[in-house]
Amino acid sequence: MFLFHNSMRKSKIMFKPLIFLIILINLFLIPFFGIGYFSSTNYKLDSNEGINTEQLSSLIINKKLHRNSDLNFKLNRIDSVFDEQLKDYLVDTNLFSNLNPVDLKIIILFESETTKRERINIVDSIFEEYEILANYEIIPGIYLKIDPNQLILNQDSLEEVESIKLIYKSQIYSSPYISEDNLELNSLNQDSYSNWWLSAIGAEDLQYNGSGIRVAVIDTGVYDHPDLNVVENRNFVLPESIQNYDDSVGHGTHVAGIISGDGSGSSGKYKGVAPGVLIINARVGNESGLEEGDIIRAIEWSSKPTEFGGAGADIISMSFGGGDASISDSLTLAISSAKDSYGVMFVASAGNSGPDYFSGSTPATGIDVISVGATDENDELASFSSWGPTFGYIGFPDVVAPGVKIISAEAPLSTISKQKRYKGDFFDFPGDADYIPLSGTSMSAPVVSGALAILKQAYPFLTPETARIALIEGARMLTNDIDDDFLKSGAGIINISASLTYLNSITGNYNDIAKVFPSDLPVKPYDLLNFPGDRQKFNLTIISGESNSFNIEVSNNIQGLSVLLDKTSIVFSDSGIGFVELDIQINKDAIPGIRNFQLNLTNGGQLYDSVAITIEIRLPEYKILMESYHGLNDWFSSLSYYQMGFYEAMSDISEFNISIDYKMEHWTPDYNSDFNNSILTEQRLGQYDLVILQMPILPYSFLEINNLKTYFDNGGNILFLGTRYQDMVVDNINDLFSKLDIGVEINEENIMDVEWVGIGAILNSQGVDNLDNPSIFEDVGNFTWFLGNSFTVSNNAESIATLENKTVVAMYNGTTEGKGRFLAFGDFYWLFSEYRSSTYSQDHSNLLKNVLEYFLQEEEVSINIG
Repeated sequence: MFLFHNSMRKSKIMFKPLIFLIILINLFLIPFFGIGYFSSTNYKLDSNEGINTEQLSSLIINKKLHRNSDLNFKLNRIDSVFDEQLKDYLVDTNLFSNLNPVDLKIIILFESETTKRERINIVDSIFEEYEILANYEIIPGIYLKIDPNQLILNQDSLEEVESIKLIYKSQIYSSPYISEDNLELNSLNQDSYSNWWLSAIGAEDLQYNGSGIRVAVIDTGVYDHPDLNVVENRNFVLPESIQNYDDSVGHGTHVAGIISGDGSGSSGKYKGVAPGVLIINARVGNESGLEEGDIIRAIEWSSKPTEFGGAGADIISMSFGGGDASISDSLTLAISSAKDSYGVMFVASAGNSGPDYFSGSTPATGIDVISVGATDENDELASFSSWGPTFGYIGFPDVVAPGVKIISAEAPLSTISKQKRYKGDFFDFPGDADYIPLSGTSMSAPVVSGALAILKQAYPFLTPETARIALIEGARMLTNDIDDDFLKSGAGIINISASLTYLNSITGNYNDIAKVFPSDLPVKPYDLLNFPGDRQKFNLTIISGESNSFNIEVSNNIQGLSVLLDKTSIVFSDSGIGFVELDIQINKDAIPGIRNFQLNLTNGGQLYDSVAITIEIRLPEYKILMESYHGLNDWFSSLSYYQMGFYEAMSDISEFNISIDYKMEHWTPDYNSDFNNSILTEQRLGQYDLVILQMPILPYSFLEINNLKTYFDNGGNILFLGTRYQDMVVDNINDLFSKLDIGVEINEENIMDVEWVGIGAILNSQGVDNLDNPSIFEDVGNFTWFLGNSFTVSNNAESIATLENKTVVAMYNGTTEGKGRFLAFGDFYWLFSEYRSSTYSQDHSNLLKNVLEYFLQEEEVSINIG
């Protein structure tokens, strides 16, 4: 998607037309109402059906069941040459084989030694009809258009070709959604809108302007705006009319203006970062989006030197993205190849899917890409800016830069231009040079591209890695401590002046530098490392400005800690990026106290860089299990919500001196949800003072229900977190509640405030304020309710909070009978992404404290069953 965002983030959800139709059907034709929401948190499922316990029996064995094993081809084989997204697409094609599928664009990646001629021969020997769109030089791959049925029919033949490494579906990075709040009667008054972001990055009054540096803008095209000096044009959108380089969307023009607009159309008011830059227009996208295979073609042409038929770019700016926090092999390979072969620097927008961890996307997640988040004019992180890390534990983003209300060149009659002019959101100047404000990491990435052009002009032999180090070293902290986290804002806001000063301070060869990133450990959310037995792994990035070899040294004699490295040295044959894994575990017999130590990067006794590490060891008073397995919270399921969304609450729990046992892939070291046993046994439950059951979507087995009953009957405590009833195994949960004999039952109804707006809907959060328990709700005025189930209470159970005259929080205290305490919330959001809500943050903190005190009273001890 093109990464820009309206400047005011709302608590709302925009529905796609198809989802809207499904909702209408559910509302008016189906008596059981259910909605699948697409929210900015990226956590929610899009299923509208209730959960059938029997249908989930196979899901317990393999939760990652994406394909029907009865299909007549072997897509389920682990070593298949088809990548996961292509497998899913082919399954759909097979299931709907009665329809005529449209031709599919694929990328076949071969072993590196396979020649271009051999690739064609292999393809020709397997497929009858196909169209070659590109036979790449920059990667050992070929780009085809083909009937997907040919892939299904010829899968066995493809699997047998040893030189084929992987076959991808070429991904489409979708066009943006533009939304504004208020209509203006006339164009904006330029006197009221300064070009604030140049001073924010230290770009004023510099002796350099990027003169002679060639920056390729891989985007929707670039309009011939008077502010821009475009020296190369090429269209990669089919059909490839040589005259078709213009920007029908308006995105690429705005990006180019941020990099190098000279401001001539606005008397110098709205100029870009580096007005001396020469722009290369690589048009890859239109209103339909950008095709991955075409992006690789554009990278190949843009990066290749002019003497070999390319555009000779020094820097390539990419303000697009899509998918998740994983890495696209083919696109990442193309970027790395261009960087290694030609020394090209790559910049990409981090994404507009924040504020959540793992919300970045390709290509910004690539190793050889400088990823850029967005800030506003108050030097605060933009609410939409994506957070890291990637699924490989790699730090993300690298830096942040201004990306809110950035004023830049307009492409007349483009999609964005029409929308902006309809709303009066534009700056009208005499002649053919007008400007518009846009927000998003699409705007922050070209700010960094312009900054790199200035560094490159000042230091012509700068390597991409040295440039990255200079940006990191010159960056400054954000003003808000909450935003100034490594995985939210990287090294901080870029400052060109400070980066130039840093490079100027280097004696001799300015490429003879190295950096370990991040420079301090632990980082959030990998900092739940306080109690004996706690363990975490950190994947540190090592950046070298030139060929070099380094020793990696850390003390292995730190009292109470086990500290391991996966390597103690690293060699760079050229400038490059490498990684070292640091494994820290607190020993079972560790003595409380603070441990300060560091990891050093050295060569021949010379210290190049170091990482400061601080571990505070405490002894826990209680132990909690956050049971993520049955809620599918232990991996990135499209069906549920991942465990890391509870991080802020978990961090506060830890501060209460409570140890938390939790499981999640890419968070818990070495955890694999497919293979690790997370069944609730008596022995396992007996370790904990409190067990939190989180939105169960996998049913509890008969044995697990009995084990939970034994745990509860022996004084164990249970906190239940609910959600929309269709998204849980309600019958199974109610069976558990019945066995516990607590007088609480989940109702098959949801409480939510939905407001229909056109073809979409706004899901409004509500404040629950009808509270009826002075112990649980002491100093709590409200808590957030987003969407969730209600309860029926009977016997000795209590209704302690209601919304719309329905029970949303239920309690049962079994201590007088020797049992444990039970508490159930119908919506988990107050403890999840809304925990730090600007409206109810203090209420939520107080509520959590009260809940913990209710369960973990001083006389309580860990449960010992059997």
